[in-house]
Amino acid sequence: MELEKYIVHNSVVKNIVETQISLDQDFNVPDSKPDIERIINKRGTVQVDSVRINDGKAQLAGVLTAAVLYLGDEAACMTGSMEFMESINAEVESSDEKVQCDTRLEDLIVRVVNSRKINVRAVITVKLYSEKYEDVELPYECANTESGLQVKKEDIGYAQLTVNSTDSLRIRCNIDIPKASPDIAEIVWDEVDVCPVAFHMTDSGINAEVLVNIFAIYRSNDGIMMWHESQENVTQAVDVSGASADAVCFVSCRQQGGSVQIRPDADGEDRVLEAEAVCELGIHAYEEKKHEIVTDCYLPAGEAIAVTSQAKLLKLMTHNNTRCRAAGMLKTDTGAIGDICSCRGQVKVQDISYEGSNVEVNGTVDVNALCTDKSGMLYCVKGEIPFGQKIEVRGMEDFCKARGKKAEEVISLMMNADLEKINAVKASDGIEVKASAALDVIVFGSTKRDIIDDIRIQEADKAAYMSLPLITGYIVKPGDTLWSIAKSHHTTVDDIKTCNTLKGEEVSAGDRLILMKKGILQN
Repeated sequence: MELEKYIVHNSVVKNIVETQISLDQDFNVPDSKPDIERIINKRGTVQVDSVRINDGKAQLAGVLTAAVLYLGDEAACMTGSMEFMESINAEVESSDEKVQCDTRLEDLIVRVVNSRKINVRAVITVKLYSEKYEDVELPYECANTESGLQVKKEDIGYAQLTVNSTDSLRIRCNIDIPKASPDIAEIVWDEVDVCPVAFHMTDSGINAEVLVNIFAIYRSNDGIMMWHESQENVTQAVDVSGASADAVCFVSCRQQGGSVQIRPDADGEDRVLEAEAVCELGIHAYEEKKHEIVTDCYLPAGEAIAVTSQAKLLKLMTHNNTRCRAAGMLKTDTGAIGDICSCRGQVKVQDISYEGSNVEVNGTVDVNALCTDKSGMLYCVKGEIPFGQKIEVRGMEDFCKARGKKAEEVISLMMNADLEKINAVKASDGIEVKASAALDVIVFGSTKRDIIDDIRIQEADKAAYMSLPLITGYIVKPGDTLWSIAKSHHTTVDDIKTCNTLKGEEVSAGDRLILMKKGILQN
């Protein structure tokens, strides 16, 4: 029997492996740079160029770019790149799976070998995961019911993936330095950090709202060392094929790099800092659907075999963009602090757990504060401050109990964790830091259920059918429905209602019914 079906698009994400890569390389100081006396600050950016799967191995190729701020005759900066190729065990079930990679710079150690050479060691955490697309076919109508086939239908709700794409977000903004500051002759050190604030989907794409944090140390024409820090709010539209304003979007934003350049102002004077950054966006959009589908069938005077398969449907439980506060003290043993030039941080989620209808997130904000001592010498203070946040997911506890499963077995979660704000002030025994982490969380419940793929009609055993009584008295048992009673007694729901003058389909345990085999009513 031919079934008419809806097509549901699902994306199944599966973790493959998480491992670490160690890098170690020496770099010579360029001839144009002064000798190194002391390292002040450092930063690193990891970029993966390609991931290829071959014979159970993932061939990973990329580059780590490191920048070092140091003190010699004067403050200076040098950069270096470390290319890497790594072979990682990665079993992929089929060629249809799209393997992707997340990287995090876990540790960056810079050591002075001599005044003209440094050694850079890095540890990179690599997480490989696969994404496979699965189409689920949901039957909603039988094309041919002349045979007397009885069909049961049920309303079901699910979340359907409507957009799954990647794009680049290129950000550029200009910052005027204060009027009292001298003109810019040379940028010594720069930092650009992009923090996503919100992504709103429209019928043509997404509107991305981000905060751009810019910090630059620069030298004036008179050789005076200055610094400037600024935060800019940028809103930018990105075209997305298949976008809909009714969809729920979840967007990951991974910064690929950033830089600050000197630009002239309207008077032609070098007093503008132009910040640029490139981010890779992973765009997912989901629409909540509700359809009536065929869930059961039978043939009163014959045999109908429902051929089924198991499919997984997702239920969107929550999409929550929350702010989590963290505060703590960073100790310093370098004496009294002169000024705090800048304060940067990175959010690291360490643990996600489920309790009742709450998702509990715990982690740290790794802080890097660039300061001066009383004599004006630059140095860094580093440390971490913990945070914890409970996010309510209404209905999660009941959803898990109804399936007799732990949350880890039927709940899938995606999260973006970014540093939205950080502030550092001098204290008597160090630096007092207050931060706000932006946690963007989307939670799905996963349901596995049997779906009818086909219905096969067969002739019944006539002798067995004719041996059944034509009229039966039946007492309703707990859990019975008119459908289950009709199916087991070769009649129909409509015939039971007619014979027993029932107005609705509700029956209770203990009710007495007269059941007539379908063949009698056809004669």
